[in-house]
Parts: sequence; C-alpha cells; structure tokens
Amino acid sequence: PYTTLFRSDVERFRKGSADVLERVKLIAATDGMACPIMVEQERNGAGKTNVEFYKLALPLNSVKQAYPDGSKHDRARPYSTLQQKGKIKLPRRKDGSSPEWVQQFIDEHKRMMNDGRIGRHDDQIDTAAYAINDMLDVSLVTMIEPGLVFSGSRGLILVS
Repeated sequence: PYTTLFRSDVERFRKGSADVLERVKLIAATDGMACPIMVEQERNGAGKTNVEFYKLALPLNSVKQAYPDGSKHDRARPYSTLQQKGKIKLPRRKDGSSPEWVQQFIDEHKRMMNDGRIGRHDDQIDTAAYAINDMLDVSLVTMIEPGLVFSGSRGLILVS
C-alpha cells in the first residue's frame, strides 16, 4: 500500500547560525509554501526555542515540531521497513553513477545497521526517520533538525 519514496538531494554543511538560517530560508523558498517544515523539539528548553525561532523566521511556511519519542531505533523502524522493501530510492544518473552524497548516505546506514550499534554520525538516519514518519500521513515535508534539513520537493536535504 505504500508508495515508493525518492530521496533526490542532500546538502550538508556546517556554518554559523545566521548562515544556516539563510540556507534554510533558501531551501524553504525553493520547496515552496506547500511543503511543511519540521523542527526537532528536543526534550530540553532549547528545543522549544528552536521551533519558535523557525516559526518566526519562516512566517509563510507551516513549521511544526518533531518530537523525539521513543528510541532512535523505534523512530527509524518504519523508515527501515520501507527501505528494506525497496520503497526508498536514491538517485542514479543515466551513466549509472550517483551524486557524491549517495555513498555517504549509504555508508552511514551501514555503520548503524551492521553491528546494531548506533554510529557516531547518524543524523541522516535520524532525520530521514522523522521525515518518513511524517510522510506516512503527509505527502510533502521539509525536516529541520540541529545539523540537518530534509527537503520535500527536492528530496531530503541536510544542513548544519
């Protein structure tokens, strides 16, 4: 019953907060107002502040919280199930090659899944899980987490 989901783009960088905000605004403008934006609301007070900050910074977009309920593995289970069933597709060019980010994405998954331990760098998995969980109910989403942004119309995009 699930449709196939395509992850078409990833952008990952580390910058100061002002530069991150400008990049997020550009991604939101590219994806359009119909694409909701999710911000992880961590359990501490800063999580609520981050959500409110992005709501004020992106007044034309729908910004909502992503709650870190349960463990990372619990949150990733629906995403993992779709991936194992071949329902998550990564881009490949006509010549058979893939964009540079694809191998990094795959490598992060291998590090997490091979021996059951969560790797030190699991941001792409965690954010993809939030986005997929939301897409089970909503057809288009942009996910913002400290360190990451997954963008709906262009695919899942990472920003830090």
